Amino acid sequence: MHPIPRPELCAVCGDSAIGYHYNVASCSGCRSFFRRSIKGGKQYVCKRAALLEGRCKVDRRDQKHVVCKRCRLNAC
Repeated sequence: MHPIPRPELCAVCGDSAIGYHYNVASCSGCRSFFRRSIKGGKQYVCKRAALLEGRCKVDRRDQKHVVCKRCRLNAC
């Protein structure tokens, strides 16, 4: 049996992945964010709802970019 290779990048935000969580390569931040959002039944609103609903850039490598929680959850 061959071990599953560790993913390099988080499929949600592009940060370094730590493994597969909920069947997706993810970093610890996105794993925790997804778990908290689902367990807590969170309902987020897109910061740019009038312009880009659901299409905000989700890239944690861009330190100047503030991630929209609605779009981050949609990316999960």
